[in-house]
Amino acid sequence: MPMPPAFAAHLVLSEHADTIYYADLFRIEGQVWALTGVGKSDAGRAASGDDRENDLARDAVAFRRVGALLQARYDLGAVDPTDPDPWHPVAAVVYCLGEHDTRARYGAAARALLAVDALTVGAQLVHQPYPGSLARYFVVPEVMASLYDAKQRLQRWRELTDGAVGTQWWLAPWMATAEAKGALYRGAVLAQRKGASP
Repeated sequence: MPMPPAFAAHLVLSEHADTIYYADLFRIEGQVWALTGVGKSDAGRAASGDDRENDLARDAVAFRRVGALLQARYDLGAVDPTDPDPWHPVAAVVYCLGEHDTRARYGAAARALLAVDALTVGAQLVHQPYPGSLARYFVVPEVMASLYDAKQRLQRWRELTDGAVGTQWWLAPWMATAEAKGALYRGAVLAQRKGASP
């Protein structure tokens, strides 16, 4: 395996390297959401008021289970053992569909969040690139190949999410602007607080 570059010499392999997926974390109306798919970052910024304090992770997100609760943090596959990124409880994991898939799935129906199960979201996640880019400096090639393997990643996702409570799983439609999708996300949180469906 290659030697870590100088900037990573103080890092160690993340113990969660096998649970890193291509996603962002944003705090939206007080809830932490993991967003992936098309336009994830722009919509997340819009939903969180473009506030840096609510912009928690980009592209590389590790998940873990604590009891029945799903948590997530920023993780590139190697971490500073003296200063790890904080873990956040995950209220929702959303896969953002592209324009073509939105037309196919929604047809003429109103553009709203669609509740799905965790494996539906996971099946989309595992076909995104593996973003733990620093892990390759700390593992042998065979281990790195397993981190890229979609079947193993989906199985790991199943283990992480089976029986998890407190997390919603959604598909989100493509929308013409990030602001419109951000408003959809904020509206879902507010509707949930009022006991309505998004």
